[in-house]
This record gives sequence, C-alpha cells and structure tokens, in this order.
Amino acid sequence: MYIEGRDILLAFGLMMFMEGMLYALIPRDILRRMFLYVADLPGYIVKLGALSVATFGMVVIWTVLRT
Repeated sequence: MYIEGRDILLAFGLMMFMEGMLYALIPRDILRRMFLYVADLPGYIVKLGALSVATFGMVVIWTVLRT
C-alpha cells in the first residue's frame, strides 16, 4: 500500500480539525487552567509527553498501514 500526497493532506486536515474542535468545545476556564498547569511543568516533562503522543501516533499509523 502506497501513501499518496492526498492521503497526507487529508490526515493533516483531520488532525487540525480535531485539535480545533477540542479547543472550541472545552470550557474556557478548564482550558485556561490546563494551559497554566502545562506552563508550570518542567520542560522535559512536556517534551516527554509530546514524544509519547507522537510515538503512539506512529504506532497507530504503522498498525493501520500493515493491515
């Protein structure tokens, strides 16, 4: 199975849509507290969380492409 440019653009658009809807649907006070909490975390914790999410995403992509 080959990945075409159209598939990559669709995946990128879906990711942006889901992230935008997440921020739009979360109540403002919860979103503000979440951002303040993350801002107070040490940098390595934020990077470790981002790396964990990226790794999970790659596992999902790899699993889908294998089947």
